[in-house]
Amino acid sequence: MNNPKINGVNYDGPNECACVIDMKTRYDYFPGPKGASCFFKAPTQLYEDCNYYTGDGFGRQSNENEFFVGTGFSRDECLEYCKKVALIEKRDEVNGATFSSDGTGTCYCEVNMMMSLPSNDDWHSCKFRPSEIPYPDCENWEERRCFLRQWQYQTTKDQHNRLYCLMYCLVVLAGNYQGVYYIDDATRNCYCVIRANIVGNFLTNHWTCVLV
Repeated sequence: MNNPKINGVNYDGPNECACVIDMKTRYDYFPGPKGASCFFKAPTQLYEDCNYYTGDGFGRQSNENEFFVGTGFSRDECLEYCKKVALIEKRDEVNGATFSSDGTGTCYCEVNMMMSLPSNDDWHSCKFRPSEIPYPDCENWEERRCFLRQWQYQTTKDQHNRLYCLMYCLVVLAGNYQGVYYIDDATRNCYCVIRANIVGNFLTNHWTCVLV
């Protein structure tokens, strides 16, 4: 049988073996008194689509946000392994994978991953389900210009957007900021606002938020 949807096995004694299609948990297929069941492939439909981005996976608890799996993995094998860990070992905090494209095939599973940081082009990471730790947030995002008085500055790139700008200010720089100002044009400029003179009038692609 060659069915790509088969991802588990149920064993219920001699000569009683069943291949399970679209198995989601070990309790979906209840074994008999002598029975046992197991996954051999994580059910990817439980997770979000996982697109790899350039950069290392990053979580809110930066000192405990990953664990080493090994070397010699392909990118897909690394992702599949981390999904298995999350599912079979019931580690709900595992939600991403980071893979090295430098030829070593190094794989890390990410814990409470929030985003990909473009710190090194040799690393690629993806998040296959939301973090258990809530994202920091703003009261609102307003499409208005912010007249800055004091700030820290970082130019973004790749997949970065307003969320990345917010994360960079609060998580990476770990600063105490009044707000975030993001310009969503070719420059993709991100300002971590320490003090602002005033939030100005409507201006297309200029986004300002006040931190909670």
